Amino acid sequence: MDRLAEYRYESAAEAAAIRTSLRETVAMAGLSGERCDDVALMASELMANTLRHTDTPQPRLTLDRTGEQLRVTVTDRDCSHPAPLPQDPSRSGGNGLRIIDVLADRWGTRHHDGLGKSVWFTIALPAWAAPPAQRPRGARSEERGAPKRIDRTLATD
Repeated sequence: MDRLAEYRYESAAEAAAIRTSLRETVAMAGLSGERCDDVALMASELMANTLRHTDTPQPRLTLDRTGEQLRVTVTDRDCSHPAPLPQDPSRSGGNGLRIIDVLADRWGTRHHDGLGKSVWFTIALPAWAAPPAQRPRGARSEERGAPKRIDRTLATD
């Protein structure tokens, strides 16, 4: 696993700056257009959740490349289990995990023995963006559309 970026934040303004930086880093890793926006949006939702629902000083966001995918993880000191809220069209907000469930290839949580939790999601990279040793034979240097989403189950790490 290659660490591409690591951030700590304490405010919505810092989270917004991270979103911009993260989008640029994700683009350099091989995603483009809408998928870059998807990663930035999902990361923003996770950062907003930690700011809104925990008392964690300086939660941490990491971006890692694991073979053919990018993994974003947000870690805080709160031990509660996050769960998507039921859909309510009259409510503004409260849809972050539902958005992640739709846009991410996989997502889940990991608890750290009373020391907090991490919420993570993964997004597949296009075949041409994989490290050379892991590229499928004949992979070209252009994106061929968004990956198909098959797994929509809650995955835990």
